[in-house]
Amino acid sequence: MAAALVFTGGARSADAAPVSGLVVDQITPEVPREPRTPVLISGSVTGSPGTSVRLRLRYSPGRPLSGRDELASYAAGEGYTSSWVTKIQATALDGTGKLPFQIQVTPHELGISRLGVYPLSIEVLDGTTDQQLAINHTVLTFIPKDAQLKRTRIAVALPLIERPHRADDDTFMDDDLPASLSSGRLAELLSLVNGVNGVTWFVDPALLADAERLTRSHTLRKGSSETTKPGDPAAGKWLADLKTALADRPVIATPYADPDIEALIHKGLDGPAAAALTRGASVATALLGRQVGTSVVWPAGGALDRDALDELSVHKVDRVLLSADRVSSVGAAAAPIDAVGGQVTAVLTDPVLDGALSADVSQPGAAARQRQLFLAETALLAQDGVPAVVMAPLDRLWTPDPAYVTGLLKTAATVPWLRLTGLDTIKPAPGAPVIRDLLYSTEDQQAELGRTILSGVRKLHTHAEVIAAVTGSKAPVFDDAVMRLASASWRGGVKTGQAFVRQVTRTVDERLRKISLSKIGRIVVGTNGRLPIAIDNNLVAENEPVTVKIRVTADNPAVLRIADGGVFESERITVSPRRAQTVTVPVTVTGSGDTTIRVQLLTPDDRPYGDPVPLPVQATGYTGVTLIIVGAGLTIMLAAVVMRVLRRRSRPALSPRTEEPVLNP
Repeated sequence: MAAALVFTGGARSADAAPVSGLVVDQITPEVPREPRTPVLISGSVTGSPGTSVRLRLRYSPGRPLSGRDELASYAAGEGYTSSWVTKIQATALDGTGKLPFQIQVTPHELGISRLGVYPLSIEVLDGTTDQQLAINHTVLTFIPKDAQLKRTRIAVALPLIERPHRADDDTFMDDDLPASLSSGRLAELLSLVNGVNGVTWFVDPALLADAERLTRSHTLRKGSSETTKPGDPAAGKWLADLKTALADRPVIATPYADPDIEALIHKGLDGPAAAALTRGASVATALLGRQVGTSVVWPAGGALDRDALDELSVHKVDRVLLSADRVSSVGAAAAPIDAVGGQVTAVLTDPVLDGALSADVSQPGAAARQRQLFLAETALLAQDGVPAVVMAPLDRLWTPDPAYVTGLLKTAATVPWLRLTGLDTIKPAPGAPVIRDLLYSTEDQQAELGRTILSGVRKLHTHAEVIAAVTGSKAPVFDDAVMRLASASWRGGVKTGQAFVRQVTRTVDERLRKISLSKIGRIVVGTNGRLPIAIDNNLVAENEPVTVKIRVTADNPAVLRIADGGVFESERITVSPRRAQTVTVPVTVTGSGDTTIRVQLLTPDDRPYGDPVPLPVQATGYTGVTLIIVGAGLTIMLAAVVMRVLRRRSRPALSPRTEEPVLNP
């Protein structure tokens, strides 16, 4: 053993050195409890076959890391060690370029005797020159059996969220969902639900609804082509298995389709935001067979500003899940924050622990390293007397490694300084200071859904409202589709989101056209006439009556005037399915010529339904023309009678024997 300088080096690239990799697969036990407990470090070195290497441990006897900041620096390669010991003398990599190793050491050998987190680096040196070729910075957490540590409560929030796959309610825009449910990401999430206890699940009701809709015949649209697909039994099984798995676990519903709440509220689309909260609770409750609420909201990016918070509080949201780096420093897992609708509790996740859940562990040794760092982070929290901490993935659309996450959470449930708890137990301490500042950055604003998608959401939301207003059931026909368009998953996916907007627009426009005016050619009217307007209800499949009104105006009152004030507005008109209903509009011809009247369908509460329909009209003044024609006819008839009388008088007299009787004309 010899002293060494502070060490900050890192692994070299494969092109620069004969060693290309150093992997630590396992440290057993991960948390030794006694100084003389053997600790086995397993791993491998890879590089050019025949390369001579030696392995040594670097450590700092009796000098644990002072806190989380020092741990972060050390893990990033900026830390220190003060001593070293060679564990494997010069040995050549085998013919495949690999050297598996097992190093055994005790805490006592490393100068570890008291509670703490200790730096421990495995270093690979050139066997001939002692030049450093690679290094792996890990840690060893030592908790003596007699240590008196108060357990830190740790709450874990996990998302079961998926981007939308349906545009309108019957049309899937891709066939990715069945594969994900049967053997992909969503299947792995289901296995995670079954594999862990004590966590709180945030479930997107739109995902449940998509899976349920997939069980029945549906339309698949790809580009310009549409096909009809049969129901998928695997989707039904996934949904049933999920319902069973979540039956006794804490569940919170996201607003329907996990919308970008911040973007909606910032763009004045409060209606869809509020509807998503209500709809989310009802769909989740129906499909999971248990009461599920939306009173806790986890916004995209873990960030909110005051406007969004105020709007949520008005709609009975009393808790928000935020990242701790998105609020002014409070030093606690929960704190109150004042809002328009009343005080809201901000539950704050730990960004470093969030990173542990979100870590990419696909590379060899990554899972073992992340577990060691997780143990170290939480041990330091407990050592500092932190009463509670919350963790959640950084990305709600995460693709976890079920084995890694399950192992991490089982570790959290078994180590002596942590206690797994539900999210609902994380509350502000009595007298906790109120959060003063929400940190919503320019980057957060730029990450929101953009104008391209939100303009479609605004237009379609308006259309959906008027369609719902005229149906007899007042059903929110397209609300779900509009909320799917506002999903936060479209952040960064504008092109795909636009395809969904176009499909929903086609469907909404088709529905709008099913309630229309009957086709009319050029209309001819005379003085003081009554104009018939027929309204068609072609909602055949829906079999719904509709209730509408009409408003009629004329472009040129000098030719044609509508009613007395220039505007005719009907009473409410109910039109049965597959029927037409006629309304007569009083008109007065004030001149002759061509003009246009405009007929606007209205909802019962006077909102425009579709665009105004222009109808060409020819005003003839028919009654006046008829009188002229009749007068001319009478003059001609009288002239004919006079001429006949005169002709008779000019004829010579006939003898009585041949005289014919004279007929009265």
